[in-house]
Amino acid sequence: MKFNKDFNMKYSIQKHINPQDLESPAKYHPAPVYIDTMNLSSLSKKIAHSTSMTVADVKCVIEELVLVIQDELIRGVKIKIDGLGMFKVSFGGTGHENAEDVSALDISNVKITFIADSQVKSFIKGSIKFEKEPAKKTGGAVETND
Repeated sequence: MKFNKDFNMKYSIQKHINPQDLESPAKYHPAPVYIDTMNLSSLSKKIAHSTSMTVADVKCVIEELVLVIQDELIRGVKIKIDGLGMFKVSFGGTGHENAEDVSALDISNVKITFIADSQVKSFIKGSIKFEKEPAKKTGGAVETND
């Protein structure tokens, strides 16, 4: 598959107030501008286009991959997909002074963590270029994408 390295990811400028210091002046930061969300059908079509598989075959494989990942994550297996990254379950919990007081009831904030593979990180960092999104004009005034 050929990757389009001539595309620049757009960013906007957003005003942020520090919630921990409401008295400090607001600061402006760059923020990514997402142009779309790719769903399973679109992803399957794109993959099928560059392989010998049909769209239905690709979609079926991805759907099964999702099911297998879910099943393995709840068993406590970390899933590493070379070139993409690793998925794992993580959680927090309430602490106790004595180990015997800790139970499953203390577990909270269960989430799925994704850690990008060094290959994908290197590719993105080495390939991505940025372009400022033009400011929006509204009635003579220019917005800073706040």
